[in-house]
Amino acid sequence: KSDRRAAAAAAAARASGQYTSEVLDLPDDDPDDPAAAAADPLTRAIRRNAAAGRAVNGSSSSWAAGRVRGLTDRMDAIRSAGAGVLAALLEASNRAAGRQKHLEGNLARTAANLQNAVQEAERVRADIAATGEKYAAVQSLKAYLSDLADCLATKAPLVEELQDSLEQAREAAAAAVRQQQHDDEQILYAQAEAAVAAALAVLGNGGAPAAAAAAAENAAAEAHEAAVKAAAAADGS
Repeated sequence: KSDRRAAAAAAAARASGQYTSEVLDLPDDDPDDPAAAAADPLTRAIRRNAAAGRAVNGSSSSWAAGRVRGLTDRMDAIRSAGAGVLAALLEASNRAAGRQKHLEGNLARTAANLQNAVQEAERVRADIAATGEKYAAVQSLKAYLSDLADCLATKAPLVEELQDSLEQAREAAAAAVRQQQHDDEQILYAQAEAAVAAALAVLGNGGAPAAAAAAAENAAAEAHEAAVKAAAAADGS
């Protein structure tokens, strides 16, 4: 154990740029070696110390090389894992970008559909308002027609009576016109007959034509006056 501690101390001293002052107690050199046999005890001790230093340096170099290889392997593993993680992150980022684009498209379509729905709702609301106005107008007209029908139903007997009265008035007027035409014809006939008779009488007595004409006019006037009085008497009776 003391030999190992001494070797470790010597290795630490050399690593820090110093030399050890402790002489290692290593086994003696080969007695068959002429150089070892010829050397003095101090020389042999120095040689043994150098040999121990070389042994320690060899073991330290092997440990450092293994340490370096381990660190290199760990760095390679870390790099490989980092590359895998980076590739996974890039793939996830691409998927997220595609998903975001898809969601944006869905959002745009949803917004367009919502706008169309709002416009359709406004149109339906306007149609409902117009239909309500038409319905109110039809209901008002229906009420007016109902009132008018009730009025006609109430006034129907009076209307029928008026129609009968109107028909009678028309018949009476027609009869009066026919009577008036008959009376006028009788008056004219009486006037013509009286005028002709008076003229013939004058001419038959040798009278002049002028006297005959005058007699005809007087007879016609008298016949007219007599017919008017007869008609008035008939109306009064």
